Amino acid sequence: MSGCVSNRRSEDFSIRAASVMDLAEIYVVETASFAKDAYPSSLLEKLVLDPQAIFIVLVNKSEIIGYCVSKRNNTSSHLISAAVLPDHRRRGAASRMLKELLAASYQRGIREMFLEVRTDNVRAIRLYRRFGFTDIGVTPSYYSDGSAALRMRKIID
Repeated sequence: MSGCVSNRRSEDFSIRAASVMDLAEIYVVETASFAKDAYPSSLLEKLVLDPQAIFIVLVNKSEIIGYCVSKRNNTSSHLISAAVLPDHRRRGAASRMLKELLAASYQRGIREMFLEVRTDNVRAIRLYRRFGFTDIGVTPSYYSDGSAALRMRKIID
């Protein structure tokens, strides 16, 4: 992962590659964002260590306030998760991370990205559409509470 993601700074945020040392803070963001649907810390650790994953963190001063992770499959990737702490939302943080993730993906030869998002997560869907993701279907009962997921796809160019 090193060399793929710059340490870009915008306002008081910086974005960098995640490391194993970040896992406790990443898990705080995960549980604050997804509660009962949170991924286990063991999965997040596997993703940090996976050479096929792009895992970035958003840092405000010295605190990790967000993260984004995708995993490669040939020339496509799957956006596994993106999250920002509730107190830091609606300030462009998710947009900055997604822009960086897409740029790093393109640098690695990835030309399309897929994701799933709760059908009732209007803000996230709006963000993904703004970045050029299009709807490709709905998966009923995707989440543990029985909620459906909207499947989306983006051509990265």
